[in-house]
Amino acid sequence: MDRYAQFTKDAIDSTLAREAYARYLQGLDWDFFFTVTFRNRFRDSIKAHEIVWETIAPHSARAFLATERHRRPNLNCHVHGLVKVHRYGGTESGQLCATPTDLWRHLYGNHGRSRVEPVRSIEDVSAYCSKYVVKRLSDYGFYGRPKLWT
Repeated sequence: MDRYAQFTKDAIDSTLAREAYARYLQGLDWDFFFTVTFRNRFRDSIKAHEIVWETIAPHSARAFLATERHRRPNLNCHVHGLVKVHRYGGTESGQLCATPTDLWRHLYGNHGRSRVEPVRSIEDVSAYCSKYVVKRLSDYGFYGRPKLWT
């Protein structure tokens, strides 16, 4: 197979995988969207979503985090996320449900400019997936206990 044919095959396979991720994410229940823009220069896109997960993990059952790099000249990155929070008093860890304001305080205090919004409909999740998952703008991370992803 020549290089162009291999490139085309890889692009199609990658697109199919991203579309499958998007369908999967749309089938799950989510509470909030959020975006974090780091106050300090940050360019490691994989470490970025790991650091954000460490901040929200005490409040979260699971999260899908996508890191998007800014365009030139600065190449810094920011993190977009979908999060399912713990429910009031009903978690194994005893955590209470986080509100958008709780999450915002933690994200803003630890990382910088942040926005947290409730998910109102499956269309919200679909729009998120088409923007950040299907278009291959990001590095991704799936966080939380495996049984919470089914």
